[in-house]
Amino acid sequence: MLSIEKLSKVFQGPKEIIRALDGISLSVEVNEFVVIQGPSGSGKTTLLLSAGGLLAPSDGNIIIDNQNPYQMSSDNRARFRASNIGFVFQQFYLVPYLSVLENVLVPSLAISQPNLRERAEKLISHFNLTDRISHVPGELSTGERQRTAMARALLNNPKLLLADEPVGNLDNENADIVLCALKEFADSDGAVLMVTHGDRAEKYAHKTIQLKNGKLL
Repeated sequence: MLSIEKLSKVFQGPKEIIRALDGISLSVEVNEFVVIQGPSGSGKTTLLLSAGGLLAPSDGNIIIDNQNPYQMSSDNRARFRASNIGFVFQQFYLVPYLSVLENVLVPSLAISQPNLRERAEKLISHFNLTDRISHVPGELSTGERQRTAMARALLNNPKLLLADEPVGNLDNENADIVLCALKEFADSDGAVLMVTHGDRAEKYAHKTIQLKNGKLL
């Protein structure tokens, strides 16, 4: 589902070139939940953004479901992301003035599919948010916000989920809910790549890989 081939990413710093990623190769298969673990500054978020078609690599290839998003026009790449990839971030990125239901339905603005409202309501129920369906993010707990973000990521039936520290701000109960949902998605013919600095996801993942100074160990 995801193949990363000799991926490198460099940035021009104020005094020198910063090599955030250095020749990384890895794959994520269907039915696989892969966790990349590493300290702050190791290149985890850069890796995830590159893998998701959001940050063009300096060198190497990203292949998602046999397609290279960086060989597409920006409009086609955006449509490809919306159809195939779900994103879950530590900061949630919910729209503050929209309700839970409206936030979950946001991906439908990019890709129109039948019965999306019904699917959104089922996802909201799945994440035990039905009694919060009309609430805005400011009225939700941290765990409820992340569960809303999870439901939003799943709305368009993506093939691949990319998660950046999705449990970093959560208590143990809500962290386990999110990690169980990621594993459940992988086990249901999906694929998950998650980056984190902690070790809580290890017991849920099929494979855990260490990242340090832009290189896989």
